[in-house]
Amino acid sequence: FRNTIGVWKRYSDFSELSRKVTHGHSESCAAQLNPLSVTDDNDNVEILPNAITSWRLLKKRQRWYRCLDTGYLSLKVFLLERFLHDILF
Repeated sequence: FRNTIGVWKRYSDFSELSRKVTHGHSESCAAQLNPLSVTDDNDNVEILPNAITSWRLLKKRQRWYRCLDTGYLSLKVFLLERFLHDILF
């Protein structure tokens, strides 16, 4: 744990990242270089389907008001880490 670096991020930062993953992939260079594509028809191809699924699961578990329950917060941390993991790997 000595070499671990922690960075505080707001929920809006994760929301912006999810928007880029779900809607902004069409203008990136990765959209043209999809290795799973067999044909040249890349209109409906999801680049990061696991990350999109993880974000949807996080949104499904989201509560309406600010909740400081430790169980909920630990679940939210886990789901956000899973979302980032699915983007990176």
